Amino acid sequence: MNQVFVPNAQPLFVNHAQTPPNVYPSGNGCFTSNVTMVRPAFGDILFSQAALGVINATKQLEQDKIKVYAKPTAACPYPAMNPLFAWALQQAPLFAHFIDLFEGFEPHPHLKAFHQFSLQNIGVVTSPQPIPNYIFENNFDFFRGQLYVAKAKLQANKYEAQVQKLRNEQKTVFRRVMQTQDQANCIFLELPLITQTDPPHYQTQEQAEKDSVKVLKNYFQWLHGAKQLRGILSDIQWRIVKGLDHKLTAQAFIYILGDEIDYLPLLKEQWELTCLEFHLQSVFPIPKHNHCYDGQGIVQKTWLQLIERVHEPLGFYRYKGNGITYVWKEYTGNV
Repeated sequence: MNQVFVPNAQPLFVNHAQTPPNVYPSGNGCFTSNVTMVRPAFGDILFSQAALGVINATKQLEQDKIKVYAKPTAACPYPAMNPLFAWALQQAPLFAHFIDLFEGFEPHPHLKAFHQFSLQNIGVVTSPQPIPNYIFENNFDFFRGQLYVAKAKLQANKYEAQVQKLRNEQKTVFRRVMQTQDQANCIFLELPLITQTDPPHYQTQEQAEKDSVKVLKNYFQWLHGAKQLRGILSDIQWRIVKGLDHKLTAQAFIYILGDEIDYLPLLKEQWELTCLEFHLQSVFPIPKHNHCYDGQGIVQKTWLQLIERVHEPLGFYRYKGNGITYVWKEYTGNV
């Protein structure tokens, strides 16, 4: 993880001025009954921020870098809970709301452990009654022990190394295009794979995932043969990712060689035709795109930064199944 997320250190439901000695005020004051909880989509910013903070806090707990409570002193006989732990407790209702939040996914080891911790402690965290400090301290100590048993840090190192490998692969592809072709129109597509609702097109999740590969290959086949792209379409890098909301999104890096030309209308038109054939909603979000030539430092750095950001959600969870995978695949171009 390259970013460092520092959560809001002030616990929202804590009022230490009204706290009796040796108790921590619990409760669900920030989660009212009229709040609708939804599973986060792939790349959801709020979930990503929470996940990054949880991973940071959990790693520090495992490494024994922080304590739940400072040692009592004469000046402060009843120290407040460490703000990072208090913040983590606030996240527990979010993670515990869906028991099967990560079912079928490969979550980051520390997120997986925190999800289990949240499920085990949701009753304590949301209790309307004040909870003695020692209970939270014991529960976090038990959580640390679970992290040790799972060897979470070792597993996290492997997990994060795999994400970095994917980043490096795409950076290498981009640099190779620049060094061998001099200039190219660089396009990053994110295409939602949403079935039609009018008229409704009924599909199981399993069938939708299997069909999504067919959709993408049909689209790429047309691009490969398009006369406007003849001899200038580099190999397409693509994959299909799945959010915790179980919705699918196709991602593709497309490099069209030569002078700067607006190819987006062409890509959009063919995507709409592909969606029509496969009973999908023809949603075509505006792609990230730049024209870049070898030696154009600022633009090249911008594109490399985009490659970094594209991989950030995989640092929290990823999915592989029914023919789709978070690993990049290649569709042969026509150069």
